[in-house]
Amino acid sequence: MNPRATPRRSISLRLTAATVLLGMLVAVAVTALQVRAIYRNQVTAARAQLDEIQQSLLPSLEASLWQVDDGSTRLLLNALIHTPGIGYVQLDSEGRRLTRGKADVSALVERSYPLTHDDGQRFDLGTLRVVIDDRIAMARMHNAIVRELLTTIAAMLSMSVLLLLLFRRQVTRRLQIMADYASTLDFERLHTPLKLAQDRPHKRPDELDQVAQALDQMRVRMLDNLAVRVRHENELTLHRERLESLVQARTAALEEKTRQLEEKSRELEMLANTDGLTGVFSRRHFFTLFEQELARARRGGATMTVLMLDVDHFKHINDTYGHAAGDRVLVRIAETCRRELRRIDTLGRLGGEEFAALLPRSNRAAAAVTAERLRSVIAALSVDSEQGEAIRFTVSIGVAELTHPDESADALIERADAQLYRAKRNGRNRVCVDETPSTD
Repeated sequence: MNPRATPRRSISLRLTAATVLLGMLVAVAVTALQVRAIYRNQVTAARAQLDEIQQSLLPSLEASLWQVDDGSTRLLLNALIHTPGIGYVQLDSEGRRLTRGKADVSALVERSYPLTHDDGQRFDLGTLRVVIDDRIAMARMHNAIVRELLTTIAAMLSMSVLLLLLFRRQVTRRLQIMADYASTLDFERLHTPLKLAQDRPHKRPDELDQVAQALDQMRVRMLDNLAVRVRHENELTLHRERLESLVQARTAALEEKTRQLEEKSRELEMLANTDGLTGVFSRRHFFTLFEQELARARRGGATMTVLMLDVDHFKHINDTYGHAAGDRVLVRIAETCRRELRRIDTLGRLGGEEFAALLPRSNRAAAAVTAERLRSVIAALSVDSEQGEAIRFTVSIGVAELTHPDESADALIERADAQLYRAKRNGRNRVCVDETPSTD
């Protein structure tokens, strides 16, 4: 139902008409009183009116001044000056003065109200001066009659009671229903519509009915908005779960890819640092480790020796039994050397049938013993050819000790290599040691 298109009876109009009628009755009553009695009553009524102003209007005026609401302040002053009996109103606040009525009015009763605001600390907002005009009282005194006063007072009391009952029936009870409904409204009660008392089935809806309808429409909108919000939250939850699933899947894929790349990197590093046939260090990586060990020996002043090992008559083995048999010989020699050498020793294949071993913290005498043990063990080995024939082989070994801290790796290798060739010249299958004296 459209509120604007619905005919309604105005409560404000009924109350205004009742107020006007009551004012007329009060005026008639005042004019009927004797001069002295009515004057005393007028003074008393004026003071009571001022007390009522203090109780009813001052809080609203103080609130509008505290909130700096000039519009509400002016409306309150206008309402006050239009109150029957009020002849002059003067508001002094923060250095400005607002007045209503005539300043030279003859005062029956006047009062000044201090305006303050207190929220834990008292603030002075100004002063309100209200003057009740005695001309109204004087005019009433001249025309008053006691009989009419008494009759009118009785009628006014009766009318007031009727008006009060009517107001409570038409307004207060329905306002209370709406207030109770609004104060207890929550998400669980959104499905319960607002219903006023069903004692006006044939009455046209008035302003309170429109307020109730507006509240119910607001309830429906809240319910719709809640449904939309729940739907959006569900959609967002599903979207978030999908995103989290995608992120987890992508993270797992990236982690797997990273693991594969790391494994591939380790494999490539192993291939780059390891001889593919024998499994010992490649020439490049052997010299890298050689330089590191050489720098460590220089810093600590430790001894270090190098063994150069070469397979005797390796070309004859390849030519006689084939390269596959030669490869098996190299693999067997590499396995034997790794088994016989210490864990701190470094073994590398420099190329072809030539190997080199780096022995940290070992002098030439100890290295010669190690070299002789290697030579003897290798000489006792054999591998089978493709035809099942046992292939025996020997090695020649050259030994050189680091004799000077500044000696380079190439120089030390060269001295060990010279001893290797001396062993070859002296009949092979032997160990030759460099006897260069130390210069420390």
